[in-house]
Amino acid sequence: MKHCFIRILLLVLVANYSSFSSALAQTIILNASPTAQPGEAVSLQGNFSAKAKPYLSAGSSPAPLSVLTQGVGHVTVQLPSTVGAGVYQLWVEDGGKRSPSVYVNQAQGMHFDSPEVAPGGRLRLFGRNLRPAGSAPQVRFVGAGGGNAEIDASQSDAYSLRLKAPASLQPGVTYQVLVSNGLGGGSETTVEQPIKAISAGTDYFNLGVGWAPKIDFYGNVYNVQNDGRLTRKAIGNGSNNDQPAIQEAIDRAAADGGGVVYLPAGTYKLTYGGGRRRRPEHAQPGGGARGG
Repeated sequence: MKHCFIRILLLVLVANYSSFSSALAQTIILNASPTAQPGEAVSLQGNFSAKAKPYLSAGSSPAPLSVLTQGVGHVTVQLPSTVGAGVYQLWVEDGGKRSPSVYVNQAQGMHFDSPEVAPGGRLRLFGRNLRPAGSAPQVRFVGAGGGNAEIDASQSDAYSLRLKAPASLQPGVTYQVLVSNGLGGGSETTVEQPIKAISAGTDYFNLGVGWAPKIDFYGNVYNVQNDGRLTRKAIGNGSNNDQPAIQEAIDRAAADGGGVVYLPAGTYKLTYGGGRRRRPEHAQPGGGARGG
């Protein structure tokens, strides 16, 4: 049994080494500058020799790129100043082998400001190259009831999109989200963080976040002056100590799973008992006093 186990382990190691060696032999770009404008430099790093030739395609025929610096595994190129703004497709050719393409200026969605959103709810998507100047981004929810989000261009920029989720989302469904900045090449990319739909509801406190409908305790209101569930009542006349009554309302709301503690118009005196004892005041020249 022991020899059999060793044999299996060796086979696994050999298979993994073969896969690893194959990956090392592949001409590939592992890292590239994510954003660049016409005439700017782009850095490419990966598995290729110092003689690899970099190429560009930006909606036209492929063209070789001007090399600024180059070595084993890295090359810095300069984009033509005449190329139009957009998503640039780059690759290298080395020893007759072409690497898979990488994309510069492609939309990169990273995460939302909430892991959940209600149908038609508002949220923000953070990332890079989301709305470059003059672009028309698109965000699409993939799954049952999915569709295109409505983007508020006035509240969006290259690093965040303010959007309204499709009203057709189905509660309980987790959606993959695709984003495109509308610059062309590279098409849509997948946002790193998926998002789950929750039941629709009221954003009572106008929070403007996707999970706002989950705050549903606004219907449970404790009026500190007359609520029958409270043993103490606040007065709000500026002279009675209303702290115990207000604290009781807060504690009761918490014990009941949440609620709104309502203070009608008035002046509420809050005097806390206990705590550090105050030292006696000492008379100062000129009639002043010093407290501890």
